[in-house]
Amino acid sequence: MEKQGRSYSLEQKLDTLYQFKHSGKSMRAFTKDFGIAFVTLKKWLGLEQLEDFKALEPSHEWKRYSQDTKNAAVHDRLVNGLSQLDIVKKYQISSTSVLRRWVNQYTNGKEIKATSKGQTTHMKQGRTTSYQERIEIAQYALAHEKDYHTTANHFNVSYQQVYTWVRKYEKDGINALQDRRGKRLNREPEELSEKERLELRIKELEERNDFLETREDLAKKLREIQRRNQ
Repeated sequence: MEKQGRSYSLEQKLDTLYQFKHSGKSMRAFTKDFGIAFVTLKKWLGLEQLEDFKALEPSHEWKRYSQDTKNAAVHDRLVNGLSQLDIVKKYQISSTSVLRRWVNQYTNGKEIKATSKGQTTHMKQGRTTSYQERIEIAQYALAHEKDYHTTANHFNVSYQQVYTWVRKYEKDGINALQDRRGKRLNREPEELSEKERLELRIKELEERNDFLETREDLAKKLREIQRRNQ
């Protein structure tokens, strides 16, 4: 049962919706297993369909994690192979995107520090983007296994922008990323040349290859550490 007064970040709500859509479970079964109210999930689904991310986003959010907790969570992910969802539940982490951020810090050689008391997380504001940029951003996120947070930081856009573009790209392809708001409805459809399409595809494959190589290198290092400790 959902705890009274529990607060959810925007990232946690979007991650929960993602988990539900890929769980193969009914809303009743999922909410029971996940520990949230049925009406809460139903409300989030409705707001997501309307793309009303402002209504999903809380006014403020903060949760403190010790350095030991962060390191233990990363260890469970990289060494023990636990799923992101299992780790989030085990350590009461606010969202899977927070866990991915810690893993990303570790794999890039950065020290994982405790969350400072009083630290407040504000969602990055969105910015205007071109059609080609939106395609590149969606492809980058997919190449990095839907790491929305890292993608948002890399391209200086908002988390919810990345989430929306990836969702549209997966459903209807690159044409769904055309900007058809307001006066743009009367404009000619945005088109990419064959060269531009190929360049974007090459970037996507390069990013995916770099991501897989980094993960394989890390796995080798971890296996070597385990071998030395035996």
